[in-house]
Amino acid sequence: MGIAQRDLKKIKIGTEAVIDVEGEKANGVVTNIAEAPDETTRTYNAEVTIKDKNFRLGSIAKVVFDIGKERGIWIPISAIMSDGEDYVYIVQGDRAFKRIVELGEIYEDKIMVKGVKSGELLVVSGMKNLIDGSKVNIQE
Repeated sequence: MGIAQRDLKKIKIGTEAVIDVEGEKANGVVTNIAEAPDETTRTYNAEVTIKDKNFRLGSIAKVVFDIGKERGIWIPISAIMSDGEDYVYIVQGDRAFKRIVELGEIYEDKIMVKGVKSGELLVVSGMKNLIDGSKVNIQE
């Protein structure tokens, strides 16, 4: 399993984890973290030792670390634009306005961001054709 550099401050040897292999869960603990990142993935390989179960060698597992709670909104990764700063377009009335966001965790095809409020309309397609204040048509 690989740990992103930004998460190394939160995940250390001794951090507890929940391991899920096809719906069967077990508790574990981080027992080793590589000193250098993997050249291909740029993540730090980590070992998690399972405390109370045995799984087949080579099983694919989902590993969840309890590293505290963070507030944010989950949006599609594809909605993120960047020009040196990460931003999205939020619809207000019939116009789209650029909004700088702070990127957080990634899960599958979603990313947690700070800077967007629950209930705001997010532009999820055609962003490359927009500039701040562009008039838009809303399709549901």
